[in-house]
Amino acid sequence: MSSPSSPHYRGSKRADKEDKKFIEEKDGKVIIYPQAFDIIWGGDDRYWKISKDTPSPVELVQVCWLEVTGSYDIKSLEENTEYKLQFDVEPKADAFGWNNPVYVMAKVGDTRKWKKFDLSRDCRSPTNPAIVFNTGSKEKNPKLAFGLYDIWTGRWKGGLHIKSVIISPNKA
Repeated sequence: MSSPSSPHYRGSKRADKEDKKFIEEKDGKVIIYPQAFDIIWGGDDRYWKISKDTPSPVELVQVCWLEVTGSYDIKSLEENTEYKLQFDVEPKADAFGWNNPVYVMAKVGDTRKWKKFDLSRDCRSPTNPAIVFNTGSKEKNPKLAFGLYDIWTGRWKGGLHIKSVIISPNKA
């Protein structure tokens, strides 16, 4: 979580402590709410609106450095199986600055995958930013790290709700 001296929100400490309030495992899916994410500039109300105690969407007010990351202990997932990691996002009516791509990342062990998305188009349709990953050996790679990024353009963007990250079996 953020502290008065930090402009950043550190929700991953909650996820690491097995705070199940922000992580749901049901119907073969895992739902991770943004309160369990690390959000750069998330500790500053000028940039983000975050309800820290309730599983609920967070609102990006405006930033020029978008970095939202998290992790999940994959022990409840099947070993050596493909899963889809999807950011459930929704633009507000006054969304701006999404004319550049954002990147979604998933990493298990040494295997890192990136995928580029155009949120000006993609998040207004039923297809939210998603990436496929393989769990590999859970003994060697017990953690999944993930993120949503636009840290290279330096352009301001805002008006986006991040509802959750959903991990589900990949049914190609």
